[in-house]
Amino acid sequence: MSYNLILRRADGALLTFISTYENLDFAYKESSIGECVLQTNSQLFDTAFLAKDNILEIWRTTTSGATYLEGERVWYLVHWRFNQQGASTILGIQMIFTDANSVLVRRIIAYAAETAYARKTAAYDDMMKAIVRENFGALAVVPARSIATYLQVQANLSLAPSRTKDFAWENVLDKITEIGNASFATAANSYLSFDTVYIAPGLNEFRTYFICRGIDHGSTSGDIREVSVANGSLANAVLDIDYSQVENHIYVAGQGREDAIEMYEIFDAVSEGASVINRCEGYVKASGSFRLPGDISSEGRTALGERRGRTAFDGNVVDTPGMQYGINYGYGDIVMAVFAGYTIDCHIDTVHITSAGGNETLDIKLHGEMP
Repeated sequence: MSYNLILRRADGALLTFISTYENLDFAYKESSIGECVLQTNSQLFDTAFLAKDNILEIWRTTTSGATYLEGERVWYLVHWRFNQQGASTILGIQMIFTDANSVLVRRIIAYAAETAYARKTAAYDDMMKAIVRENFGALAVVPARSIATYLQVQANLSLAPSRTKDFAWENVLDKITEIGNASFATAANSYLSFDTVYIAPGLNEFRTYFICRGIDHGSTSGDIREVSVANGSLANAVLDIDYSQVENHIYVAGQGREDAIEMYEIFDAVSEGASVINRCEGYVKASGSFRLPGDISSEGRTALGERRGRTAFDGNVVDTPGMQYGINYGYGDIVMAVFAGYTIDCHIDTVHITSAGGNETLDIKLHGEMP
């Protein structure tokens, strides 16, 4: 494997190609902020190129000869430091970058409660995009908040479940992360993630992904990629089956006081029937902004999903012939894990790569949950 690094200004203008460095270490995860650390020194790198939000592109070439932008993402310089070893005149330079998802943390939803900007009923994926458009894009009420020239938003796809959400004055990244989690909790097969993807130098696009970020190689795909102990492609696996925090019968309180309060019951009959004592009750207060009966019931259904039993699987993918990262599978793909008698479709949701001295170390993680 080999890497080509390109450094640009925040507006996309080319600064330099970085052909030699001491160490490159980066990691990223779906719907999260990734981090990249580039270690070099003053003989290899011109310090005039150090400036806030300069962009690093990491282009990876596989053993098959294919070259691609790793993770479909770029990295923004946010922190750097110089260090001296003894009395040497050569200074070490450590540059710390965060990926383009970190831009989303730079805005709050700066609109008053009960306005159309801070309360929406929509498919969760469309709701995420509306929040980004209205706080970063051309739909921002205050023009100075718009960076639409550098951050565009994918068209609405309307794939995820539809619900009502309130979010005045909350952080954009925090809220869209919460919305993605709410989608997954709302219904089976409603996995929803997001990413900020490279389009052109200086230009990114906010995108949502329903069911799968990459290519589906799962158990029902017709193009299965199996990860298992038997074929040597699975390591550090953990299958966790947890029913200790279940609440399967939710009382949802709406408007009113004391004995006049509106009360709704939302329950999962299958979960309740798992054993003769398995009715596990919980309570949600959904008054305030959630005023309509449909909104109140929606809060109860979301809580029911969040408090369900969980069967979660995590592990590492080991590169083997026919199962090589960047060739046979990639970031965001679904693969079929076989472990402890279970078959679990898992997302390749975390990538951690280190490159130093011409050697590459891969740490590729997968995660899956069963209904």
